[in-house]
Parts: sequence; C-alpha cells; structure tokens
Amino acid sequence: MAKCNTGFEHYGWLKRCVLRRAETISSQNALLWGVAWLIISAILGWYFRLMPTSAFGFVPTDYVPLMWSLLLSVVVWFAWSLPFIPFALVRNPKTKSFELLGRLLFAHWPAVVLMLPAILHNRIAYATFVGSPSAGFELYPVFSVVMVLLAVVVVVWSIVWSYQAFAVSTGCNKRVDKLIFAVVVVASAVLSRVVVGYVLERAIS
Repeated sequence: MAKCNTGFEHYGWLKRCVLRRAETISSQNALLWGVAWLIISAILGWYFRLMPTSAFGFVPTDYVPLMWSLLLSVVVWFAWSLPFIPFALVRNPKTKSFELLGRLLFAHWPAVVLMLPAILHNRIAYATFVGSPSAGFELYPVFSVVMVLLAVVVVVWSIVWSYQAFAVSTGCNKRVDKLIFAVVVVASAVLSRVVVGYVLERAIS
C-alpha cells in the first residue's frame, strides 16, 4: 500500500495523500477514519446545532440531543454509502463489501466542511441561504457565492473519492462503470434526503 512521501521534490505525495487518498489509504484505516469523521460530524452538529438533511445538506436547528445527532449522521452517511455496494457486487461478485463500505465512509468526510461557514462565520446568513438560496443571494451575496463555490468543491471532491473507493475495491474502471456510478450517486443523494425526512417525521409523530 502506498504511503505518503514526506519530501517535496516531487508532487507524488499530493497525488497519493490528497487527490487519490481514497485509493492509497488502507481499508482498515479508511474504515476507522470514516467512522471517526462520522462521529465528529455528529458532535459538531450537536454542539453547533446543525442538523443533516441529506448527504451534503445541513440546516441550523434548535437543540438536538447528542444521540439524535449521532443517529441522523449514521442514517445520512450509510444512506449515501450503502447503495453503491449492490452495484459493486453486480460488477464484481468478489468485491469485499466491508472494505468498500469503509472506503465510501472515508470518502464522505469532506461533507463535514460544509458545516464550517455556519460555525466560523455567519449562522444567520447560512440559515437564510439553505432555506432560500434566492433570498440568500439577495441579502448576503458574497456569502452565498462562497457557499456555492464551497459546495461544488466539496461535492465533486467527495464523489471523486467515492468513485476511487469503488474502482479500487472492485477493480472495475470502464466507461459503463462511470455511467452507472453517476446514476447511483443521484440515487444515493435522493435516498439520504428521503430517509432523513422519514426518520424526522417518525420522531416528531
């Protein structure tokens, strides 16, 4: 397994440690870091009162118990990751599902970055933007532009890592794999929003 190069005479370290980290990290470390970031996301959401609404969505909320924050984070992260596994098994029945799941959980941690604008800058502007992007652009134009750019970077970053996790775990990297993977990405994003909505509805009722 490739390891990070501490030298800066070449840029291989950037490729191995950042751009292709979902491939170069060991499956055990991927699982550990994925679970660790899931827990960090839950704690940040609980402490700063940010509730996940989908794979890449958060909304400011009132106080939510830590266990509820953890439950919602588990639901979102697994709803995003699990749909890729049946696709992987169809493409390669020898795929190790647990290894793939660990890499997918690790690949999702960049989503935590989307919490930072609310934590570090302006919670009101954040709430306005996620509630109504048009109102956000009208009232907080600079903040809204930064949010859009940050969201694009984070979503692309996470999806690229997710595909790397799929490719290295299955050994499949053909054009058809990329096309079907794109469909599964959309399905996972929709599923995470639907499942979170269902959990919240049941909790309220």
